[in-house]
Parts: sequence; structure tokens; C-alpha cells
Amino acid sequence: MASAYTAPTPWEAVRGTLQRNFVQRVSKFDARKVSAAMCTAVRAALPQGDDALESVSKASVACAPLWTWAHASLELADSMHAATTGEGDVERLEVQLALQRGKETSAKAEAQALGRRLLEVDAEMRMLRSEAEAAAAEAEAVAVEEGAVQAALAVPPA
Repeated sequence: MASAYTAPTPWEAVRGTLQRNFVQRVSKFDARKVSAAMCTAVRAALPQGDDALESVSKASVACAPLWTWAHASLELADSMHAATTGEGDVERLEVQLALQRGKETSAKAEAQALGRRLLEVDAEMRMLRSEAEAAAAEAEAVAVEEGAVQAALAVPPA
């Protein structure tokens, strides 16, 4: 009869990890490769609070430095995530700045075009005002001439 598989207890799993090239794996650890989700999971597994280091020290002499290293590694990974997020924010802001500069350039060009059109309209208004004044002067001259003609027609012949 085959025996059923039983999962190792948490301590057996930790002891097994410690026996397999642990020091080499710790020295090659790269906090940049730890995801935010993994940080959360590891942080949840580690003792927390003001007395965490003290309680870990009571468990084993080796646990205190290991806890300190793990805690520092999590802080480094968090800092790396924050820096990466900051880089993303910078890139996003640079894109927004480029878009705003494009809008600014477009608005300046539109303002210049409107300024030119305003000058054209102003010139057209001066020309139309001049033509209207000339037409009014001509109409007044015609009215004076018409008055003179009517006056001449109204005088009886002698």
C-alpha cells in the first residue's frame, strides 16, 4: 500500500529552502524583480509591529538578521516601484506637455491668422467708409445741382 503524500509543514519548507544554496541566492537577490503583489504577500507573512524584530530574535538567532534583510529588501523593492511609477508619471507629463505645446503653437497660429484678418477687415472698413463719404458728397452735389435746376425752372421767363 502506497503512503499518501503530505505537504511539508511551514518550518520544514523553510528549512529545505535554507539548505539549498541559500546564501548564494540571498547574495544574488535583485529587489527590482520583486512585484508589488509579491511584496504585499511577503510583508503579510513577516511579523509586523514595533516588537517584530524582538519576537523574531526569540525564535532563532538567525531569524533576526534574516528578518532585517527581508524587511530592508521589501523597502528597497517598494522604493523601486515608486521610482518606476514616478518615471511613468514623468513620461505621461512629458506627453501632456508636448500636446499642450502643440495646442499653444496652433493657438498662436490661429491668433496670428485672426490678427491678419482683422487688419484686412479694418482696411476694408476704411475703404468702404471712404467710398460712402465720396458717395455722400456726390449725392450732396447732385442735390445742390438739382436745387439749382429746379430754381432755374421755377423762374418765369422774362
